[in-house]
Amino acid sequence: MLRNVVISLFACILLMRCMSVEDEQESWKQAIADAGKVSEKYPSLKVAIDKQIGVANLAWDKALKVEDETAKILAMKAARTLITNGTPIITVKNYESNIEDLEDEIDKIKRRFNQDEFTEETQQLLAAARPVLVNAKFVPNDSEVTELHEALVAQNRLLEHNIKLLDVHYESVMEIRDLKEKKEKAEREALKKEEEAKNPSTVSEVSSTAAPAAKKEVKMVKCRKCGSKSPSTTSKCKSCGAKI
Repeated sequence: MLRNVVISLFACILLMRCMSVEDEQESWKQAIADAGKVSEKYPSLKVAIDKQIGVANLAWDKALKVEDETAKILAMKAARTLITNGTPIITVKNYESNIEDLEDEIDKIKRRFNQDEFTEETQQLLAAARPVLVNAKFVPNDSEVTELHEALVAQNRLLEHNIKLLDVHYESVMEIRDLKEKKEKAEREALKKEEEAKNPSTVSEVSSTAAPAAKKEVKMVKCRKCGSKSPSTTSKCKSCGAKI
């Protein structure tokens, strides 16, 4: 527990050294712009988002008055998160992110599974996930705020449930594939050793059965002085020492 706290504090210190007041000001502008896009896309959430921005603005104004730079950056970040982590924004963010994640899970299985890995369970999971994805994409953006929020929360639960089911199934199939490949590799290596035990390897076979290289025939010459024969490769007679 203490170790985690120390790591978190260390991460915060590093973040503070990397961030600056100017960086936080840019992040604040981006948060406001993103909130505006959500309001435009989901009109019934505009009032709630504007209220959240109003609260954040008060915190931002206080942050700007802080003199210590590190404390100011922390205060500015806290003000910004009142927008980015506000209930309307975070609900929409999770909803849109979950739609992308479910699409990725479906696509991942379709692309990476081998034909024999498309089991009945795979087909059932995909068949259940597809309508969830379709329905999630057609949540009416102009619903009443309470109705829209409830619809998004409900869709998030369904999306996350199907994402988890597909992900667990994918990991299970990949684990089975990995075990199968390891088993096949071990069987191939065992078969290879068995064959090598029965028959010498190609290299050993060649080296053991190859005929010894034929020696080059050396011509013998007769010494004119003593008549004995010596190899033509020598310059003197082996018997008398005379030049050949």
